Amino acid sequence: MHSFLDAIPAPAFDMSSPEVEHILTSWTSDVMARTAAARWLSAMYFNHPTNESSFRFTGLTREVKDAILVLIVPLLLKAKRQVQVRRKRQPTTDAKWDIAIEASPKRQPQPQSAVFKAIQRRLSELQK
Repeated sequence: MHSFLDAIPAPAFDMSSPEVEHILTSWTSDVMARTAAARWLSAMYFNHPTNESSFRFTGLTREVKDAILVLIVPLLLKAKRQVQVRRKRQPTTDAKWDIAIEASPKRQPQPQSAVFKAIQRRLSELQK
């Protein structure tokens, strides 16, 4: 499934860059929330083990939301992740957004065995 995110080029920096830190600092002054986000993003980008496949950013300004969508999400895509993003405007105000990002390893096509290919050929012959 392709989305507008696939067309956005990945920036030249990586997830441990000052640019990503600036986005997280602009998002919240809560050090624990920033640390949790940075850990999750790094785990996804650098393929480190983690128990969480998703992260939720809440209370984003329009600028921070856009920075996440055009800078951070393309980095996850560059890291060969399958990414789903859900955006939601907060009902109490039009000025704040929530974003949930789910990232998982891209599925690699499984090599087909000779037996599987033979069965496929035979089935297609029978269908003729």
